Amino acid sequence: MAATDLVLNLYVDGKSGLATYSSQAAELARIAPGNHAMSPVLPPAERAGPRMVTAAALATRRAVNDWIRRAGVFDGVFDVARAVENPQAPDYIRPDLDSGDGMHPNDKGAEAIAAAVDLNL
Repeated sequence: MAATDLVLNLYVDGKSGLATYSSQAAELARIAPGNHAMSPVLPPAERAGPRMVTAAALATRRAVNDWIRRAGVFDGVFDVARAVENPQAPDYIRPDLDSGDGMHPNDKGAEAIAAAVDLNL
């Protein structure tokens, strides 16, 4: 059985940047021509720890998300960030969806993320 749908799921670690993400997306398209390529955007992680909350890491997450949403590289985009972000502070997970570590969703947050995935792509 051959794969027909591929999901590129990366994270911003404070070291990688948009160039890394976009080159990996291009590689995905190269090795899997004709398949549906999809990507989630990167979720908020403002409280995730000192390495993730640097100004550079937050700027990279925002740049990567803008690129994922607008580049037209993917057949589908799962906007998991908008599903769980705090509307008043988009770099933070909504308190009612946060597991408590500022990076991972609780069960309700996981349900919100799942609802952001369009299974018809």
